[in-house]
Amino acid sequence: MDAAQLRLYSGHLNSLSDIPTEQSNQIKVFLSCNLPGEEFREERNAILSRVIPPLREETKAKYGLELHHVDLMFGADDGAGGIVDSYEAREFRLKELLRAQKLSAGPCFMVLIGQKYGKRPVPQLVLSEIFELIQTALLNSNGRRARAFNLLDKWYIKDENSIPAVHVLRPVVESDGDDWSEDRDSLWNVLMYGVELCCREGSLPPEAMRTYFASELENEVKHGLMHGSERGGFVVERKITDLANYAGEKQAQVFTETEWNEVEERAQLCTGSMQLLQSLKTDVIQANLPDECISRYSILWRYDSGIDSQFHKEYIDELCNDLTTKLRDQISEAAAAAEARKVYRSRLHEEVIAHWRKAIDRGRACEGRDNEQENLLNYLKDERNTEFYTIYGESGSGKTCILSSLFLEMKNLLPQSTIAVIRFIGLTHESANLRDLLQSICQQILTCLNRDISVPMDFPEVLKFFSALLHEIPSSIQLVLLLDSLNSLLPDFNSHLLQWLPSSLPKNVRIIVSCQPHAHGMFTRLKTELITKHHENFTEVKPLGQDVAMMLTLRWLQQESMCITNEQAEQIKAAFNKCSLPLYIKFLFNRIRKWRSFDLIDSKVLGTSCSTFLDALFEEFELKYGKVLVKHSVSYLTASKTGLSDMEMEDLLSLDEHVMEHVHCKSEPVVRRCPPKVWAQLRDELDFMLNLKVADDYDVYYWNHAIIREYTENRYLANDSFRKKIHCTIADYYLGNWFQKPMKYKNLNGEEKLVERYVLSQPLTYTSAGGKTDYNQRKYDQVPRHLYLANRLDELNAKVMFNYDWLYNKIKALSLQKILADLSLNPGTEATLLESALRSAQGLIEKNIDSLPVELSGRLLPYYHTYPNLRSLIDQCGTAGLSHCAIVPLFNYHQVPGSPLQYTFEYTDRIDSLLVTQDGRYVFTKSDNSQVLRKFDLLSGEIQADIATSYGKAYLSPDDCYLVIVDNEIEKAVKVHNAMTGNYIFQLIPINLIGMNEQRKYHLGPISVSSKFIATLITTEATHLCIGCFEDQDIVKLVNLGGKGSIVRISPNQDYVLCNVGSNVLTYSLQTYEQVCLTPLEYRPTCHAINKSSSKVLLTDEFSHIITVIHMSTQGHTQMVSKISLQPFLKGDRVLQISLADDDNSLLIRAEHNVLSYNTFTDKLTLHVKRPVSVMREFRLPKHSKPTSIIYTDAIISHDNDVLMTSLFRNIQFWNLKTGKPMETTILAPVGIITKVIQSRFQSQILTVQQDAQCVQVWNLKDYVMDVTTLDRLTSPIDRLILTEDNFFCFATGCESDEIGVIDMRTGLLVNLLTHESEVVDITPTCDGSFVFVAVNPSKTEFCNKIWSVNDRKIVKEFGQVLGHTVAVRKSKTIIHIAQASTMYQAPFTITIFNFSSGTCEEFTYDFIINHAISKPFVTYDDTYMALLTADQYLEKEACYNNPAVCAFYLKGRYMHSIIGKNELSPFLDNRHIIALVPIPMNSTEIIAIYQVKISGCKQSSGYGFVSVDLAMGTILRYSDNFMPSTTDLNALYLTNDGSLCVNANLGMIFAMNSGKRVGTIGNRMSKLALLKNGEVAAYYRGSHLIVERIEDNKILGECDVHVDICHIKASNDDKTIMIGCVDGTVLGYVIIDPEKDEINRLILAIASRQVVEDEPPETKEVVKARRPHTATWDRTNSSAVTVRPLTARNQKFGSSSDREILTKIRPVYRTVSAVKTARNNSGVHRLTSSYEKSRTCSVM
Repeated sequence: MDAAQLRLYSGHLNSLSDIPTEQSNQIKVFLSCNLPGEEFREERNAILSRVIPPLREETKAKYGLELHHVDLMFGADDGAGGIVDSYEAREFRLKELLRAQKLSAGPCFMVLIGQKYGKRPVPQLVLSEIFELIQTALLNSNGRRARAFNLLDKWYIKDENSIPAVHVLRPVVESDGDDWSEDRDSLWNVLMYGVELCCREGSLPPEAMRTYFASELENEVKHGLMHGSERGGFVVERKITDLANYAGEKQAQVFTETEWNEVEERAQLCTGSMQLLQSLKTDVIQANLPDECISRYSILWRYDSGIDSQFHKEYIDELCNDLTTKLRDQISEAAAAAEARKVYRSRLHEEVIAHWRKAIDRGRACEGRDNEQENLLNYLKDERNTEFYTIYGESGSGKTCILSSLFLEMKNLLPQSTIAVIRFIGLTHESANLRDLLQSICQQILTCLNRDISVPMDFPEVLKFFSALLHEIPSSIQLVLLLDSLNSLLPDFNSHLLQWLPSSLPKNVRIIVSCQPHAHGMFTRLKTELITKHHENFTEVKPLGQDVAMMLTLRWLQQESMCITNEQAEQIKAAFNKCSLPLYIKFLFNRIRKWRSFDLIDSKVLGTSCSTFLDALFEEFELKYGKVLVKHSVSYLTASKTGLSDMEMEDLLSLDEHVMEHVHCKSEPVVRRCPPKVWAQLRDELDFMLNLKVADDYDVYYWNHAIIREYTENRYLANDSFRKKIHCTIADYYLGNWFQKPMKYKNLNGEEKLVERYVLSQPLTYTSAGGKTDYNQRKYDQVPRHLYLANRLDELNAKVMFNYDWLYNKIKALSLQKILADLSLNPGTEATLLESALRSAQGLIEKNIDSLPVELSGRLLPYYHTYPNLRSLIDQCGTAGLSHCAIVPLFNYHQVPGSPLQYTFEYTDRIDSLLVTQDGRYVFTKSDNSQVLRKFDLLSGEIQADIATSYGKAYLSPDDCYLVIVDNEIEKAVKVHNAMTGNYIFQLIPINLIGMNEQRKYHLGPISVSSKFIATLITTEATHLCIGCFEDQDIVKLVNLGGKGSIVRISPNQDYVLCNVGSNVLTYSLQTYEQVCLTPLEYRPTCHAINKSSSKVLLTDEFSHIITVIHMSTQGHTQMVSKISLQPFLKGDRVLQISLADDDNSLLIRAEHNVLSYNTFTDKLTLHVKRPVSVMREFRLPKHSKPTSIIYTDAIISHDNDVLMTSLFRNIQFWNLKTGKPMETTILAPVGIITKVIQSRFQSQILTVQQDAQCVQVWNLKDYVMDVTTLDRLTSPIDRLILTEDNFFCFATGCESDEIGVIDMRTGLLVNLLTHESEVVDITPTCDGSFVFVAVNPSKTEFCNKIWSVNDRKIVKEFGQVLGHTVAVRKSKTIIHIAQASTMYQAPFTITIFNFSSGTCEEFTYDFIINHAISKPFVTYDDTYMALLTADQYLEKEACYNNPAVCAFYLKGRYMHSIIGKNELSPFLDNRHIIALVPIPMNSTEIIAIYQVKISGCKQSSGYGFVSVDLAMGTILRYSDNFMPSTTDLNALYLTNDGSLCVNANLGMIFAMNSGKRVGTIGNRMSKLALLKNGEVAAYYRGSHLIVERIEDNKILGECDVHVDICHIKASNDDKTIMIGCVDGTVLGYVIIDPEKDEINRLILAIASRQVVEDEPPETKEVVKARRPHTATWDRTNSSAVTVRPLTARNQKFGSSSDREILTKIRPVYRTVSAVKTARNNSGVHRLTSSYEKSRTCSVM
């Protein structure tokens, strides 16, 4: 980074002129000709209709520039928009010409000049000094021409407000009309004569004559060519060759000046005018423009009109063609030059410059704020101040100016090493959104520090990065961050809570913010939550006061060489006495600067505030320009929100027929468009309230203050109907609905006509001159908002919100944040779901926009059948989205929008303590084995802090002040910390007061914490009650209770503490610390509850089912005892918990298998929830050696006392207490047992923790859209995926895990979870997945081989202690098992076939044995052969197998077909060793055997070769020695379906099997991949990225992030589907579609999740329903479930008999196996025996 950029970024520019100038985005061509333009009417109409429209389209498309043709004469004869022939009009034209010269990026001036010199008006202003010279000269003259000198005093009046004074031509009013008409020519003549006399006398220079009396045309041409010719321009010279012949015609006056020739008594062309005109052409035009820029045309007079479009068609055509060519060429040259000058600027650079410009604009105007600036400077220099500073005040008070001025002066106030960063929030898209704002600030700081570090994309990470960066600023550097207008932040990321602002700052970091005092509650939060130590860090920005306001006004007038009269000054003082806001002062100054000393001022025009001033101002505009024009123009500007360019405003007004009727009320132009002067004049009047800025690559005007915007909204857009029409017109314009389409209008005769308005086409994208695609950012920015506000919601849905092309292109053109802002416009259910999906995927989409279709489909698929707009969007993702990513999700992702899961809070260890603050805002988590207490914000979902405390279980005091922790090791100490900071306060050590020795047993029992006290029971041989006090920081009472205690509780009013000794209940006063009461019970209580007033205590034990109610006095005395019997409802169940709801009437009783709600006020049972009969009593959770009992683990009643929530297993069920019926809402947590449920008082949040979990789930019922089934994941990284032949089910196992997940590939649902006593080693399902053979680690179980009936969720057979190999037959429900017959060393292998075709297990064992089964066998494509790699023996010394061979089994005949070994391989067996077999997927007989090629005399391998073996013939087809290098991982070899290619995934190489040579590359060294579409496409992964590549051209068809690292990939048999497994246990499925080769619609419709019955014809609905998969999962608690769930891997006893006992009672079915042909090959490799024994059988449930 160079020094200039460093100064720019750090806020230390040497000069404000160092800021790079902005390149213009428009070509603004000003057209000049004689007023009122009638001379060139036909030419101007042709230019407007034939030249400009196509060039506008071309210029925008090719160069991204807006072409604006400024013809101020167009519509002049209508009188619309003000007086044309006036000094104000002439000044306005010159201002517009200067504006074109300043803003145009190319040609800016066009002159149409004929044979008329033009009108020479009476001078409007004459310096008083010169005026007096002229008067004196005329008085001293005796000439006849001086007789009318008295007209000077009549029409000129002195203005002493101007410095120096001037004489001003008196305004012409209606009453002066006749006088002015009579006097105008005489006044001009006498004034001209006076100047002539002065020039003769030498008091004025000779050029004064031309200065004062040049024509308007000459003045414009001089300004246009002599001051802006470098930008380019055109001159059209037209000569009517026979014009002199028609000098006497009335129409000739339009084309030339004439005079009367008294000699010849005829009219002739004016000689003087012709001389002046010739001088203009020669001295100005030809001197400043090259000849190629001047077009000359000669024509003849035609009929009465002189110029006629029909008779001069050839001339008009030539003119249009010439102008088009020349204008196109100059635009092209200008664009090329601009591109050459263009310096690439990053988004950060543009952002920094934008805020610099505003700082300069506002900072220069800051005056009268010395006190405020001194406060800020003191803060910047105070190193002890560790909090940020706030300035606040009402809108318009000058907060922005103060911060801007401070920023500009920073380099003079602080050391050069200071980094000063300023952001005006809301100025740009990036500064309005919190995430982008912080990213931009961090990038700027890092650039200043010269650190090349990437800023994170996700908001939580950005926030952490920002906070960390502030603390990493080197001590030698001071950082000052200025943030203006916090209230302008968008509400995204909970920005208005201001939790993102740091609570503590390093001494070298200073932050100053500004805000309004009543916006979004921000100021209150700043004072009460964020700035708590330094209360002086606030400065209110108040009005300036009358004296300061007057001083500033006079100073500004002096700067403009002006003054005011005393009377005017008094009026201004009176106005400032009523309002002295800086904004009002600026408003008033804009009016004052136009005052003449002779003007009489009406105090009403000054107003008494900003709003009343604007009232008067806009009433004045409406009177001057017409209410229709002002109302509609201002409405369009305000409604646009981001501003409008001049051309856009003209287009919009042209589409507004109300405006057109107003503008063209006197005549009908050929081109029915809004004249440029109409908006330009009004814009000129509004100029002091407008900013010219760049928005979406357009130069636009918009209000420069929020007060103006709010005022215009209230004044003009308050009417709902009118507002919708305005938004509707804007929407139509940016949609391009009126491009080349005529609009209806009524002419002056009331007839309906159609005419085009010549507006832009507004495509989504443009193709530039270099072939680059540019985006119509303007359209993307404007259309959504205006469609919504126009109430065109169907169009909004179809064209914007649920339109894939729109979403994709807009994200590329602008940002994802803009899409999210659009979706918030119409927050319906579908839009909310889409917004949530995009927010969740934001980081991924911003990294790779091409992943958009996958992310949307994967997250929104659950709503495909429910919401039509989402269905349409998903369908578009699967069609239009394929061009960006060929990956289509089979089913939804695990995290989907609309599900109740809001956050997951991760902790570092098992969570033992879950604490929630009283306001429900924050949650604390802690493990007994950790010192770290983690604090989470339930509103934002972010980690607030990790607080260091002590080891042990934690309790939070009700006032959230104290954290009480019980020592988890020896329980000797109770430590107290500050709950917010973690600071240690004190500890209680009761054991020191008991005086026991180390050998005695000691246990610190239950504990109760209030806001003042701690109470706990300590058990040794007896129980002690220990009471501690926070205020005293010590134990205040220790009582030996004698017997055993089980409960202790401090009353809510903190008057007494309740405890028990055996069956006696004791109360102790917390005022006297003495026992006040003893109440005997019939049992030893284990559960208790106390109402809020502490007047009622409820107690019970586990099995009596009697609730004892003790009515207490306020001091803890028992007044009455009553009982509630629950025995009829619980019937032997064990009571675990009782509690009172917030209303103190509803008593909740939770037992193991029942939950009761009892109303203590009415003494009635209100709800009885029984355990569903379909829920298992116990379940073996993954990674648990023993089964876990399934009971109700928690139950709570909502704070509104309307809902009961129960947790059973991993489900939370909701019950309506008013109706007693279950609610449709359910929560399904991840695999595990919920142990704790807490309802937050903040929003509708439920918190859950599961057994041994390290995370807290936060569920938000408020945003719960529908019952979306959350997909489950396994508990370990996926290491194996096996798909059934019908592609319906996927069996997944985890790494070193005891679980098997069965996933429905059509829905992604985990339909079965099979758990075992030890880790799973291997699995083999049948072709349909109805049975699965499982091998587990034999060291931890009696039998290591198990066969599950998946449908019945039962183990139907288990046997053996030896692991083997299994393989499934493709087309029948058969599994082949190959294993050693015994555990003896090198015991032979047997082959057993299990057949399940009949629903029972038929078992057959081959009557021959195999010495060794080296690797897992496989079955050929048509189930004819099984291939197995075997050997004679294992050579221990060499660590290899002797004589490996290929053994082929003919499965249809159940005999060994062939053995290909030493003899068959004899031609090349030397130095070759078969080590692996590879199947050819779609080949019935051919396989590939991989062998090692060894170097002669050396054990090293030179590489791998292959031999192709025909199993049917037992012959070798081909072989190759130089197949793969020695570094090849054989597990990473993949053959195409036809076996023509082999892919080495590990090395990224592709080999041709026919030649054995390398023919290509793929990917970049991956371990696993999946080949699809007969090997045309490969899918592989890197980290969490799934990549699909076409092999023939290495084109990446798609890439997506699956949100977690991938560890396994598997292709299905349909050759288009892949399943992937991830390290977090997730299993996902995708269909790969090549948009260039596949039938897209057919493949998409075949996906089960996309099939909608309602859209099918009636005759096919049943077929579609049959194809649609079931949605049942493995553990639903719905009582309607009919599936029987397994208890454990080995079924446990239920009732009178176990499942194993039932199994033995079923009569076995025997099958006789015929003799098997025996064979021995010549090599003697295998030893075969015959078997005629009956096969073993198994019984199937």
